[in-house]
Amino acid sequence: MSISEIMNLKGVKLAKATQLLASLELVKRLSYQKTLESDVIANPQTLIVWLRKNIGLKEQEHFVVVFLNVRNHVIGFKTVFIGSIDSVHIQPRDIFTQAIKQQAAKIIIAHNHPSQSVEPSNADLLVTNTIGELGRLMNIPLIDHIIVSYEDYYSFKEHNRV
Repeated sequence: MSISEIMNLKGVKLAKATQLLASLELVKRLSYQKTLESDVIANPQTLIVWLRKNIGLKEQEHFVVVFLNVRNHVIGFKTVFIGSIDSVHIQPRDIFTQAIKQQAAKIIIAHNHPSQSVEPSNADLLVTNTIGELGRLMNIPLIDHIIVSYEDYYSFKEHNRV
């Protein structure tokens, strides 16, 4: 919600709306900090929780690349594409350009579905296969592709599709 939407709630004025937004931002940052400190392959839930909080409610598709070091810790992330309410155009070269800049050993890709359905589309399957193959060729393997909504997620790794 935007600050003006929060202020439309009965009894909420600018000061309270600002406090609420600041609290939500703090939760996101603490969640990300916890993600940085864990092996996200051994414990993927920390990353999934952060992704759901960060992009799960976006009204447009946001495609994020999460960069990992050799110990499977997050060394960074980047939103590489923002699409429409139901699609995003992916350029694999941009994903791997960023991975090389970050000196990533591995990557995880993730995006949200504004519809809140986490079932992968045919385009999602194609992107996963393409990025996976390019990752093998570049020696920057794709570890997972995660689709999130605010309340749910779909992991290609958990479904043996990566």
